[in-house]
Amino acid sequence: MKGYDRFVEFRVLGPLEVTEQGAALALGGPRQRVVLAYLILEANRVVSTDRLIDRIWGDEPPDAARAALFAYVSRLRKILGPGRILARPPGYVLVAKQDEIDALRFAALVEEARRQSGDREATAALLTQALDLWRGSALSDLAEYDALRPAITRLEELRLGAIEDRVEAEIALGRHREVVAPLETLTGEHPLRERLWSQLILALYRSGRQGDALGAYHRARTTLVEELGIDPSPELRRLERQVLNQDPTLDLPPPRSSAPMVAAAAETPIPPRRLNRRYLLGGIAIGLVGVLVVVWMGQGVGTLPRAEWSIGLDLPLSGSQSQYGQRIRDAVRMAIDDINGAGGIDGSTLALISRDDAQDPDIAVDNAREFVADPKVIAMIGPFNSFNTFGVIPITNEAGLFECSPSATHPGLTKPREGALDLRAARPDAINFLRLPPADDIQAFALASFAYRDLRVRSALVIDDTGVQREIADAFEDAFKQLGGTTLRLSLNPGTDPQSVLTTLDDAIPPGLVFYGGNDRDSAAALRSAMADAGVASTPLLSWDPLLDGNGINPYSYIGQVGASAVGSYAAHASLPDHKFSFADAYRERFATEPDEYAAAGYACVEIIATAMRGIAPRGPAAGEVRELVRGYAVEPGRRYETVLGTVGFDANGDALQQFVTFYRVEQSAAGGTGDWVIFKKQDFGPAP
Repeated sequence: MKGYDRFVEFRVLGPLEVTEQGAALALGGPRQRVVLAYLILEANRVVSTDRLIDRIWGDEPPDAARAALFAYVSRLRKILGPGRILARPPGYVLVAKQDEIDALRFAALVEEARRQSGDREATAALLTQALDLWRGSALSDLAEYDALRPAITRLEELRLGAIEDRVEAEIALGRHREVVAPLETLTGEHPLRERLWSQLILALYRSGRQGDALGAYHRARTTLVEELGIDPSPELRRLERQVLNQDPTLDLPPPRSSAPMVAAAAETPIPPRRLNRRYLLGGIAIGLVGVLVVVWMGQGVGTLPRAEWSIGLDLPLSGSQSQYGQRIRDAVRMAIDDINGAGGIDGSTLALISRDDAQDPDIAVDNAREFVADPKVIAMIGPFNSFNTFGVIPITNEAGLFECSPSATHPGLTKPREGALDLRAARPDAINFLRLPPADDIQAFALASFAYRDLRVRSALVIDDTGVQREIADAFEDAFKQLGGTTLRLSLNPGTDPQSVLTTLDDAIPPGLVFYGGNDRDSAAALRSAMADAGVASTPLLSWDPLLDGNGINPYSYIGQVGASAVGSYAAHASLPDHKFSFADAYRERFATEPDEYAAAGYACVEIIATAMRGIAPRGPAAGEVRELVRGYAVEPGRRYETVLGTVGFDANGDALQQFVTFYRVEQSAAGGTGDWVIFKKQDFGPAP
C-alpha cells in the first residue's frame, strides 16, 4: 500500500467519481474512465494489458491500442498522484484501501449486518447505512460499454440481496404492513425471485390478508410456469399450504429468549413507520470483482438444529491424480476450520468425512452410498474426474444430497441434450449437482473465437485423429465458419505420415492456422514436427488440453518432443476463475505449497454449502429436513455466492455462469530455455451454451 499519501474516494455505486476532500476530480474522456473503472473493479489485483485492450476496444482494437492505453494510464497517474496505478507484469494494478472504495464499504456494512443477525434493529440500521451509499445505478455513465456490463449484471445480486435481507429484518420486527407495497413493486421487477414472493406472501398473511397472500402465490406460480416451465420450489409450495391452513407458525413469533435486549425492546409496541423506498426499489448493483466478501443472510426467526453436520469428500488421494485430490482435501479442511473457528453456522459446526476413490468408479460409488446413508452428511464434494462422477450423481440425486464439483467438466453431467436427465432419473426435477469449472463443450467455441479474433486468421486446416475427440474438431469447424472463417477438414489416422495432411499448406493461399482436434499428444507433436520439416512452422498450431502436459525438460511432453519448433503452438484449457490473493496466502502459510485452481474451487464449494445452511436456518428445519433444504437452496437459479473465486452463480442445469477459458502459448525462453507453456490470455465465455 505504500507509495501514495493522498486519501481519495473511488465511487462506483452510481456514476463513476473520484473525490478528494469532497471535490470531484476530472477523470478525462469515456475510454479513459473505462480504464479507471475496470482497474477499480479489480482493485489490488493485476489486470493484464491485453485484457484492458479487449475491454476497451473489443474484437477489433486499433493498431495503436497499446500506445493509447499507455497514454490513458499515464494521464490517470497524473490525476491520482504517484503510487496509485503501478506497472506490474503483465499489466497494471490500482492500489486502494477498503475505506477508499464505496463498494468495499458497502460490503463491510452488509457483512457486519450478518454478524448482528440476533439484533434485528441493528441489522436493519446497518443495511440502511449500506444502501445509503448508493447514488443511482452503478457506473451509470459507462453502462453502454460492453466491458462493464458483465460485472454490473453479475454483481446486481449484491444490492438486491441486501434489499431482501433488510425486508426480512423488517418483517421479523413486525413491520410487515410497511413492506407490502415495496414488495409488490419488487416482485414485479424481479418476478423469478422466489424469496421476494415468499416475503410478500408472508407479509400479506401477517397483515390479515390471507386471500391476497394466496393470490400472490398463484401469481408467482403462473410466472414461473410461463417463463421457465417449472413449478415453484418445495419451500414456496409449503408456504402456500401453511397460508391455506392458517398454520400458527406463520404468526409473528414472540421474541427469542436468547436475545434479552431485543425481547425487552419488543415488549413496547413499535410505532408504524414509513420505509424509505429509495432503499428498496430500483437501481443496479455493483461490487468489486473477486474482492467483496458478502454472505447474504436470509434471516428469519428459526435456527438450524444444533449438531456437527458433515461434508462427504470423494477424491483420488492415491494414484496418478493424488496431487490434485490432496490439494482439494487440504483446502476443504481449511475452509471447514475457518468456519468453525469463526463460531460455526447458527450454533452448528462442520466436520469432514474424506474418502479415497483411487480413481476407481466403483469405489466412488461405494463412497457416495456411505455418504447418503449417514443422516449427518448434508453435502458432498467430488469426485475429481467426470468418469467417476457419472456413477455418483444417480445415487446423490435419489437421496437429495447436494453435490458440488470443483473439477468435473464433461457436458453430460449437467446438460439435458447430452443425457444429464438420465443421471437424475430418480428425481428429474431435483437438481442436486453444481460444478464450478466450465463444461468442456465451451472450448470449441472459445478456440474458434481465439483463432478468428485474437490470431486473426480467416482460414483453417482442421485435423482430427478419428477418435472420440472428433467432436471438438466438429464443433470448432462449425463455430469458426459461423464467425466467417473457411475450413478444410482432414483426418490424421493412427500410423499415418503427418506430411499427408499438410499438402494444403503449399497452396498459393495456404490456411492461416492448423487446428488439431485430436486427443493424442504424440500425434500432435509429430504433426508440428512435420510442419517444421516442411518449412511451414510459421503457421500457428492451435489445440486444447492434451498438449498442456509440461515443459521441455520432460522429453516425452509435447514441447520436449517438438523442441524449438513448438514456438507458434497455442492450446486452451477450460478454467476456473482466478482465486483471491488472500486465499493463496492463507493456503501457502498453512501447507507450505501453492494452491491450484481446483483447491480454490474445493474451498469455494464449502463456502456455497455454508451459505445454503445460513439461508435455510430461518426456517427452523427439523434435523431430517436439513439435507433436502440445503440442496434446494444451493441449486436455486439466480442465487449468487461470494467465494474465494469471486462471485459465482449457476444456471438451471447446474453449470457455472462464468465459463473461463485460458489460452497458452509456447515460450522458448521459459523453463531454463527448454520451453514452457505461458498464459497468453484468459477470457469468460459464459454463460454456458
